[in-house]
Amino acid sequence: MTRLVRYLPTSFNERMRTYLGHALQAGIARNGTLEVHGDLTKFPYSKFPDTGIFRITAPFTGGKFDPTPFPTRTMANGLPNIWPAFDGIDGTFHMAQNKLGFDIDRGHYRGVRVSKLTGRSDDLGNRENKLIIDGHARGPLKDMLQYVDDSPLGLMAKHATCKLDAQGNALLDLTLGIPRYRPPAPQPPIKTDYKGALTFSDNEVRYANLPPMSHLRGTARFGAKTVTINELTAQLLGGDVRAKGGVQPDGSYVFDVNGRIGADAAQKMNERITPQMEQFLKRITGTAPYAMHVHGTKNALPNVEATSDLTDLRLDLPAPLGKTQGAPMLFSFTFKPEGSASDLDDAQLTLGPVQAHYVLRQIGKAQVKVDP
Repeated sequence: MTRLVRYLPTSFNERMRTYLGHALQAGIARNGTLEVHGDLTKFPYSKFPDTGIFRITAPFTGGKFDPTPFPTRTMANGLPNIWPAFDGIDGTFHMAQNKLGFDIDRGHYRGVRVSKLTGRSDDLGNRENKLIIDGHARGPLKDMLQYVDDSPLGLMAKHATCKLDAQGNALLDLTLGIPRYRPPAPQPPIKTDYKGALTFSDNEVRYANLPPMSHLRGTARFGAKTVTINELTAQLLGGDVRAKGGVQPDGSYVFDVNGRIGADAAQKMNERITPQMEQFLKRITGTAPYAMHVHGTKNALPNVEATSDLTDLRLDLPAPLGKTQGAPMLFSFTFKPEGSASDLDDAQLTLGPVQAHYVLRQIGKAQVKVDP
């Protein structure tokens, strides 16, 4: 397969030939066919598809496909636009007049198995027509997050997925639109399009030292600068939790989280939580609903609103925070950044009889001064 580009007409777009020469890195083709007939002055018929036939069909096994745009380009932040390769690919490469494509029956990235992956360029005579790669995969969520981290998505997320410990299998749908040419300077390069969906199937996810989310189900959809989640469900701290929201292209975001803390069940997770959290949970029994709303804009602190009715909890804590089960107690927390109009941010906390109002001023990048 690495020599397939040698059989392509020299009149084909040079960037496409270069890209395929890079992308097809391994594989053996057997029982391939090459068919040419028609008016040879119009060969290879990419601009005149009705004047003849030029067809290549090449079944192959043991292939390796690297979807990275080639030559490798840099993104707006100066980092390289590199996508991980897929190995162990079996499929068929085909070309007919002005159309190029491949159909993949199987392949893998780490433990993630790829199926029903297709690639196509529907008009080789039009250099603005992108190469579209559409794939579906199933496998360990941990390996899928590693793929995200090894791709430009990981660079844009500042490798946040490195702190995620994930268990169980998941489904991934991914579509790439890869440019076939680069406009001359000073025109900006054409960006690679991407969109996809990650479907959780009863997974467990843990971030750093925080309590794990178990029985995670639902779908997160992503695209260029966007993320959308709808009715993501899981178990957290012994109770059910639901989340929805997303990130818009301008960097603004909205997330809503609703759930119920089950303190009794949370105590059973003592082998997965920190000793401090374990001791704290032993002083709490019962259940309590909670709701949190977070929204904000790019490069700004978020607005946070959180509430909970603690009536059904028993709190074995020092006064005035301790209470018996059934005694009314409300919890609320708000954080409202003032934005560019002021360097002060407002935070208010209510926990039963305790009320606190804070004004916060950020000093530099790491220090925060608190004025009660």
